[in-house]
Amino acid sequence: MTGSRKAGISAEAYQRLIANLPTLTGAVVRRLAGGLPFYRELPPEELAGDIVRATEMNIRLFARTVFEGRLPDDRELVELRTSAALRADEGVPLDIVIAAYHLGARVVWDEVLRERDDAEFLRTMHDLVMRYLEVVVPVVAAGYTEAQWTAPGEERFLLAALLGRGEAAALPAPAGAQLARSYVVLSLRVGRNSDEADAAVNTHIAARRKVRRLLAEAEMFAKSPVLSTVDDRGGLLLLPHDTAVERLGADDWRRLATLVEKMSSAAGAEVVAAAAVAVPNDVASAADLAREVLELVVVLEKPAGLYRLADVLLEYQLTRPGPARDELATVLAPLADRPDLLDTLRVYLGSAGNRRKAASELHVHPNTVDYRLARIAELTGLDPSDNAEAPRLAAAYAVRAVTKA
Repeated sequence: MTGSRKAGISAEAYQRLIANLPTLTGAVVRRLAGGLPFYRELPPEELAGDIVRATEMNIRLFARTVFEGRLPDDRELVELRTSAALRADEGVPLDIVIAAYHLGARVVWDEVLRERDDAEFLRTMHDLVMRYLEVVVPVVAAGYTEAQWTAPGEERFLLAALLGRGEAAALPAPAGAQLARSYVVLSLRVGRNSDEADAAVNTHIAARRKVRRLLAEAEMFAKSPVLSTVDDRGGLLLLPHDTAVERLGADDWRRLATLVEKMSSAAGAEVVAAAAVAVPNDVASAADLAREVLELVVVLEKPAGLYRLADVLLEYQLTRPGPARDELATVLAPLADRPDLLDTLRVYLGSAGNRRKAASELHVHPNTVDYRLARIAELTGLDPSDNAEAPRLAAAYAVRAVTKA
């Protein structure tokens, strides 16, 4: 403790500060947004969420300091360091982060002056303000700097070892680095979210925030740090897994599909994921396979979600180079100048032959779908509505999509 309770603000004044915390927090955030253009460019959800919470925490800590006459303890400083690290992850400049702490202290100071203005009280309060900022600002700067410049050595090692072509387990590892029994390799395609599409929002901040939220869901799932090359458009995600590869079952895949849905929800964007599972020495090959499956899923315009090789096994095999692919590539040649027929074929096959569902997705009348299907049959010699001929058209479309990509 520094100083006596009598030197600080009264209990009544402290209670008023706490009761007015939402109002004071709102005032600080409005002044930040009004005086610093960078804050105006933040995603609205971040300004009303993370920034409000960090500002409230700062005001609450400062109010406690001028009431109890003590500086924040180690636990409270950890919270400030963590908050600063999050801002660093999102690319918020350090000077902008620190400005918020100074402004929060100033707002509380203005409130404190309403209670007393005698010289002794002001000297005590001034000393507490200076000492508070002397302690808090270096902690915030340290948390920010560590997050910005320090990448975990063991994670870098594990990524390099697993995605390399050598024996992962044989490479020299830094202290603490440990390979999991197996890894779920996810190759991700991540869409843009509404904040990134908003001209008034700083797209760089919005993109980094999106990635941070997506990775947070992955770490909650894995219950440990994940290995990632993911940026705002996608990348590889390696999830440590304790289950042996051969014992991965339907429940495991359902949980992974749910994870992809949660990542999409957290990011506010569509996520398409292709998965493969491997022991450490086979992760590089699994990553190649996951990328190939993702590419196939994307060019086939499959809906967002999780896919495995088993989900596109026929399409994958038929799109490998060889005589069969060359032959299939000619099937849809008569439709090359008819994008309306190609689109109708894709949607109709994707709707499992449901013409009304296809018509709804295409925004046309069902009779139009019937006409186009008849035209496809006439031009290709294969009827999409015939259960025996539809698979060949589907294979031909897959080949065309891959070779045109």
